[in-house]
Amino acid sequence: MAQDRRTPSAEEAATLLAAAREARQRSRRAAVGAALRASLVFWGLDWMAGYTLVQFWPGWPALVLWGVASLGLYALPRLRAAPAELVVSGWETRFQRSWWVILGGSVACAIVVTPATIATYVLLLGAVWGIAYALYGVIADDREIAALGGVIIALAAVTRLVAPAGALVIFGLVAGGGTALLGLLRLRRGL
Repeated sequence: MAQDRRTPSAEEAATLLAAAREARQRSRRAAVGAALRASLVFWGLDWMAGYTLVQFWPGWPALVLWGVASLGLYALPRLRAAPAELVVSGWETRFQRSWWVILGGSVACAIVVTPATIATYVLLLGAVWGIAYALYGVIADDREIAALGGVIIALAAVTRLVAPAGALVIFGLVAGGGTALLGLLRLRRGL
């Protein structure tokens, strides 16, 4: 069978490149989406409980308890994942590594602002995670995650300025609730 070896026209080349970009974006979204949707639910619940805990029991013991619970909630979606949801194409590994970079960067940012109150630390960490959501949304062309990230960033700043006495509860319930809600919507839609 002979192959067509002619050079494509500029229009054909543009169409082929657009289709290849779209296929790459869709495969990345599909690969990460399966693991991300359940994680969003657990992360949202984690934020709701953790920020509320620190608001009412400020201190390092609350942060340690929250950290241990967070590690469990990080592992739970992976333990419950179906084998098809753990398909690794290379993008997922880079995606996971980027979250570890954000986690380490968050802690470094908290250290940089030392001395500060625990409320300032955890709001800063929330804002950094909002930045991570927004950047992921931009890179993966995921407008819902990008918008959620923008809301989280603004919410961290606004609650700190407008309602410092209740900032952690407000931030935790709204940012965590929004994250969990997006995860539930995606589970329902299968995205």
